[in-house]
Amino acid sequence: MLLETIERQNAMMTSMELHMNKQSLEISSLKSEVESLQDKIESHESLLRKMEAKNVEGVFTGKQHPRFLLEERQDAVAFYTYLSKTENDPGHRHIIAFDKVSINVGNAYVPHNGEFVAPSAGIYAFSVSIACDWEGRIPIEIVVNSNVVGSTVSDSKPARHVAVASETVIVSMEQNDRCFIRTTPDAHREIILNVYSSSYARSSFAGWKISN
Repeated sequence: MLLETIERQNAMMTSMELHMNKQSLEISSLKSEVESLQDKIESHESLLRKMEAKNVEGVFTGKQHPRFLLEERQDAVAFYTYLSKTENDPGHRHIIAFDKVSINVGNAYVPHNGEFVAPSAGIYAFSVSIACDWEGRIPIEIVVNSNVVGSTVSDSKPARHVAVASETVIVSMEQNDRCFIRTTPDAHREIILNVYSSSYARSSFAGWKISN
């Protein structure tokens, strides 16, 4: 009887030893995983510190790093303006002063005379949309200084409705060069009725700097 009790206790102790050995192996494995995760965390933290150091360096040296690519350019130039109302009977060689300014980054567009004055040399884009009254015709030109760089005509003569024509150009400009929109100076090209502008159809002028 005593012998059976001793054998059962020995078996229980052996089973407990095996279970403890298994737990010890599992604990050892978990420790290894934790150490591996700690190494990865330290590696990531080190990488982040290096990236932050480079970005701080970029502030003082002007070097561009990815974090700074979306920063607003300090020399940005852009404008959008339109006529607040229809301009009646403009005549030939008439500069259209688009008076309602929606955006004028760089303050290079002058609404009282309709001129854009380049604040710096570079490549610029300009776009104009001209509407005319029913049975009207408005031929216009995009002019840089004294050079015609683009032209179009809004012609509703064939149909009884407001017509809209657009033109876009890309030009190289020097500082203080001027760009404006005017009706054609050619007396042989007939100008009929008015430059139309309302919430139904806007006559507008826009421009922006593309690069230095």
